[in-house]
Amino acid sequence: MEIDESDWPVNTSPRDRKPWELLKNEYEWPDGLFMYQQVAREIADAQGWSDERLTALLERMIQAIQSNPERLKASQITRLPTRDRVLGTKCPDDMPERLGLVTPDDVNAWLSAEGQPEWTAPTAQAAPEPKACATPWHLLATPAELIAAFGTFTGMTKAWFNAAKDTPELSKARHTAGQGGRNGREPLYFVLPVMQWLIDPKRRKGKDKPTMREATGWRVLRTKFPKVYEEYQDQEPNPD
Repeated sequence: MEIDESDWPVNTSPRDRKPWELLKNEYEWPDGLFMYQQVAREIADAQGWSDERLTALLERMIQAIQSNPERLKASQITRLPTRDRVLGTKCPDDMPERLGLVTPDDVNAWLSAEGQPEWTAPTAQAAPEPKACATPWHLLATPAELIAAFGTFTGMTKAWFNAAKDTPELSKARHTAGQGGRNGREPLYFVLPVMQWLIDPKRRKGKDKPTMREATGWRVLRTKFPKVYEEYQDQEPNPD
């Protein structure tokens, strides 16, 4: 079975051919498998080889992959085994993987037998560890705390927090959902956006949902949630 190169790009220089970049997304072979062209290209670049020497290595590798035993013996070429692109298992000598996929161990054993330089496989770049994000407790409050602070001026009740459809702004301000049961916990909300919503004259409201004056909102923030106020006091339009 010959390796099919019909869908590989054909250019004037072997250095312009990078089928591994074009075909990886299409075939999605497992990590740890590499197309032999990538191996040859990276060796040539590391050693400063000419295009001619790179081409010679590519031709020898393809012969080592697809030639029958008699031809290999006559050419004094060592077999280069390929791997199945789905299972990663070694393919039979007479049925090489059509993309010429090899493992670092297999290809380096072949390179050593051929007197060629060793290849260092690229290592996947480790994703940076996510930075620990401390919960901003000082900016949060429970519904009970928000009702105690703003309820007198707005008519806010617990029902507001249970009607997400009617109060989408509260849903947006929620940091942590509540949990029922014996070990339950109350939800937590960012105080500032709740206050900003309550003083917004465009807020949809009925008789029982009056708009709180802006100055009142900031005064409540300053007296009831001093740490929140300290964080955002520069946003207050007309501080006392």
